[in-house]
Amino acid sequence: MLPFRPALFLFPAGLLLCISCAEAPVKEKVIDTLIIAGKTYDIHTYTPEAFDHLPSSGPERLVDRNENIQYEDSSKAKRVDKTLVLKTVDGKEVILANTFAGEGMEDYTRYIYVGSMKTIACWYVDVYEYESYHGLLIDQRNGQQTEMWNKPRLSPDLKHFIVANLDLDAAFTPNGFQLWELTDDGPKKIWEREFEGWGPDDVRWVDNNTIAFVKTYHGTDGFDKHEFRKMKLF
Repeated sequence: MLPFRPALFLFPAGLLLCISCAEAPVKEKVIDTLIIAGKTYDIHTYTPEAFDHLPSSGPERLVDRNENIQYEDSSKAKRVDKTLVLKTVDGKEVILANTFAGEGMEDYTRYIYVGSMKTIACWYVDVYEYESYHGLLIDQRNGQQTEMWNKPRLSPDLKHFIVANLDLDAAFTPNGFQLWELTDDGPKKIWEREFEGWGPDDVRWVDNNTIAFVKTYHGTDGFDKHEFRKMKLF
């Protein structure tokens, strides 16, 4: 009987190197930082393909042309002529009436119902004023109203929302981010930050702690440029 000899396998050095490279974790490159409320946030690159696969997690506008419209729950939200009427759980009515007074339109206000955010028991309304706009989140339980720069984008765990607003030219509205916390007493703003030279065109949540956004700025050729970025908030 021949003595047992352990088998010896030889691999090309290039193959071993390839396997080693494939198993090594890919370290994301930090390309920028933001300092907000005394905290430094790292900014990473992101891809358009990955961004497009993320849910928007916010209210999407319904048809509302200030006509007599019955919404998805007409017993709670409806429009009568120029007035939006929202009925809360505790029986109160929130009355939002469009106004137009004066030749200069300084007293112009228009409320556009966007929809019900049932996961957080709120309605969202766009508010357009003379040369400006903002968002209005209304608690369906008690009618509490919270103003914000634009539409809220909810985190997957429904504990926070982020607001992005882009205004690079007119500067009639803020240009930047707002971060909010959802509490039992309503939304509480954690911080807000405005930017110069660029602004967030859209924002979505990657997970409970991370957002992805579109960085928009004016190119030297006169056309807007768009870059996709990712930032961990918590």
